[in-house]
Amino acid sequence: MKFIFFIYLVKIIFNSFNLSYGDTPITTDSGSNIVTTFKITDETRLSCMAHRCNTVLETAWDETKKTHKDSEIFCSCVKDWRKFINQTSGIQDELPKSIECNSGTRLWRSYFKVHDSLNASFTALTQILTARNKQHRLHVLAGNLLTTSADDRQILITSTDSISSSSPPQKKPKNDPFADIRQQVPANPSLSCRQKQHLNR
Repeated sequence: MKFIFFIYLVKIIFNSFNLSYGDTPITTDSGSNIVTTFKITDETRLSCMAHRCNTVLETAWDETKKTHKDSEIFCSCVKDWRKFINQTSGIQDELPKSIECNSGTRLWRSYFKVHDSLNASFTALTQILTARNKQHRLHVLAGNLLTTSADDRQILITSTDSISSSSPPQKKPKNDPFADIRQQVPANPSLSCRQKQHLNR
């Protein structure tokens, strides 16, 4: 009796959307309860295209992190910065946008949110950390990710020592998603600190 009533409700819902009962449904859920339900009504179930695309993009993101070390370094750096900011008072409130952390379930999508939040707050974060003599936390990103794609064959190598004596490249390498952030890194982080110490004498 309950099953008949359920089918009756389903037909009412279909009719409310001007759909004839028996049309091929598209679902976002692949759980056993959904699969069983459509088996009972003998209907074909198609998976949601958006969810299929998410699976493809998520797989591509995982492969990107394995193939390109800079993507993994980027996520690790931002994760460390976010942890430091949350544990240190007086930083988060001074940033124009909270530093996002990559999501464990939607990594490919959250990467863009992370990059956007970091790009918006990087200048303020640099000033705050420099004033606290913690600017070295930013230069992990600047030092390890100063490379272009392998296809360009234009590799820019910057060691930890050279960061303090030379400026990051001003030309944005092709296919380099981190160039806009690295250009905001102070050319000589230790110099500003020494100047501050000198002025305080």
